[in-house]
Amino acid sequence: AAYTDGALVAFDLASETHTLLFSHGAGAACNAVSSHPSLGAAGAACEDGVVRLFDVGSGKVVWEMPAHQGAATSIAIDPSGLYAASGGTDGVVKIWDLRRQACVHQFSSEGQRCLGEGITGVAYHPTRPLLACAAASSAVNMYIRTSA
Repeated sequence: AAYTDGALVAFDLASETHTLLFSHGAGAACNAVSSHPSLGAAGAACEDGVVRLFDVGSGKVVWEMPAHQGAATSIAIDPSGLYAASGGTDGVVKIWDLRRQACVHQFSSEGQRCLGEGITGVAYHPTRPLLACAAASSAVNMYIRTSA
C-alpha cells in the first residue's frame, strides 16, 4: 500500500501483519504501487516525479529514476516482469526496461493535461501485449506492444 506521508507498506494477508518497506517523507508521497510478478520487488510512482523500485524483503530502493515533470501518478509492471509503464501529471507515459534500468519509450496519451491531471492510470493486460492508459479527460487508450 502507498500512503500520502511517503510510506510504502507491505501486507502479509496470511499472517495478518504488515511491514514498513520505505518512508521517503513528505513531498515524496507514493501515488501508486505495483508488485513484480516474480521478484520480491515493488514499483512506486511518487509525488516528486520519481519512479522507484523497492526490494520488498529489505525495503531498500533498488533503483530510482526521475520520470515525470510533476507527480508520477501511476505505475504498472508487465506480466513478464521485464518492463514497467509509468504515467504522470505531465501527460506522458514512459516505458521502462527494468533490466537496463532505463526509459526505452515515451508518448503522450490522448486527453493529456486535462485540468492539470494528465495520466491517471496505466495497466498491462495479464496475457496479451496490451497497455491501457487512462487520462483525466476520461479517455482510455489501448496500446499494442509490437516488439520487445
